[in-house]
Amino acid sequence: MVATSETYGGIPPVEPAPDEQQTTLDRDFLDDCHGAIAELRLDSAWNFKAQLQTRSAIWGGLLRCDFLIPGESLVNRLICWKSSDGRAAIAIAVGQT
Repeated sequence: MVATSETYGGIPPVEPAPDEQQTTLDRDFLDDCHGAIAELRLDSAWNFKAQLQTRSAIWGGLLRCDFLIPGESLVNRLICWKSSDGRAAIAIAVGQT
């Protein structure tokens, strides 16, 4: 199933849902996510840390990447999933505890 914003409120949850399974996602999906991240032209000083790959019955493959912004102490999270048009979609949660 490919979720749409109308179906499940727009974006996957910041934290993995209890029914998500940690997995290794296929290379094409990861390449699409990394390409979408590169298109954002994020500040190169952002320091990406942990990366988690999961599969959800609702969202399909999900990539969550934690990152730090220099001078800030809170953790931020980038979430990538495949949208209904087949492209990688990105959401950024800033200042998570």
